[in-house]
Amino acid sequence: MKLCDESLCTGCGACVNMCPNSCISMVRNTQGFDYPQINEDKCVECGLCEKLCAKVMGGLEERNPQAYSMTLNDDEVLKHSSSGGAAYALSKYVLENGGSVFGAIYTEDFHVHHIGISNIEDLKKLQGSKYVQSSTELCFKEAKKALLSEKKVLYFGTPCQIRGLYACLDGVDISNLITCDLLCGGVPSPGIFEKYIKELIENKGHFDCLSFRSKKYGYGYGYLVTIKNNTGHEVVLKRSHAYFVKTVGAGYVRNSCIGCRFGNINRVGDITIGDFYHLKISSKQFQKGVSLILANTAKGDAIIKNISKSPAVIIECRTLSDVKKSQGCSITGSKKKPKNYDNFFSDWKSLSWMELSKKYLAPKSRKERIVESIPPFILAFLRDLRRKMR
Repeated sequence: MKLCDESLCTGCGACVNMCPNSCISMVRNTQGFDYPQINEDKCVECGLCEKLCAKVMGGLEERNPQAYSMTLNDDEVLKHSSSGGAAYALSKYVLENGGSVFGAIYTEDFHVHHIGISNIEDLKKLQGSKYVQSSTELCFKEAKKALLSEKKVLYFGTPCQIRGLYACLDGVDISNLITCDLLCGGVPSPGIFEKYIKELIENKGHFDCLSFRSKKYGYGYGYLVTIKNNTGHEVVLKRSHAYFVKTVGAGYVRNSCIGCRFGNINRVGDITIGDFYHLKISSKQFQKGVSLILANTAKGDAIIKNISKSPAVIIECRTLSDVKKSQGCSITGSKKKPKNYDNFFSDWKSLSWMELSKKYLAPKSRKERIVESIPPFILAFLRDLRRKMR
């Protein structure tokens, strides 16, 4: 039995984490997304899942965030960070204070799920953007256990996942909890991602590392997708091999992401992080990567100010106007369903990834096709030259 309306369910996993009889599991729908399903043979009709869902979908608290930009001074760490390393800096702060950090990782076969870590050596597992819906597994329950043992906890996730975590913490002292939501443009289908990975391996051979935001030619180049094999050789993917991330921009995302109720300035987490574009900074600084940070609560702002005391980071105050210029779509929930949405999700099982991407994601205009044909290193040079001329 389905638990909720697929147009509303975010897949945050709160119901799975807290079900007392383990009678709820996540099951793939026809679009390749995971939705909660009840095993009626185990269900005792306690109603907890419905109460949790109501909390996740409840009203949002009004915020007045303080905006910052951040860049780490460690070039080696920045190479493996999608933007300016804000997630790394926050995680290091919590780990050095004896806490635990929860975030998304790739498994060996490139499934994406959440784990908790307690040492800095494991931090590299969490680095980098994963453009697919992460399974929270039982991490809400693990985070709750850590908080009950009076341990500091930093939890990264999409806004709906952070809201799911809070729904699971009724009656728990959360003074040691720091939540960090991501500026999210929607989540692509895990089922389609699995098809993409399978065909990529068939075409390119086995690889150990996938980056949707490689800095091979500097930050801000765009979505430069690269893979590395076990020898460390890096291959730049082109055209259909690199199109998966386009599913987000094109709007082929989870139903609940269309007009997302969490995509506004009243953020769910103590802190919000993302990319910071269109800043008037030097080209050299921009090429390393810049993180956008919103301190949404007094707790979040205090942590950012503590981190800013370290010479290991460059943190500067910014305005909400800067934020809207950089990330307008992510804080307005303005994503709309594309006209081919239903056709895309009708075709994904019958077509190969190459066929699907060419049909729905390939450039349509002559200008887009010309830009795509230009080698990445030349585009990076032109982008950098344009910034210098501003």
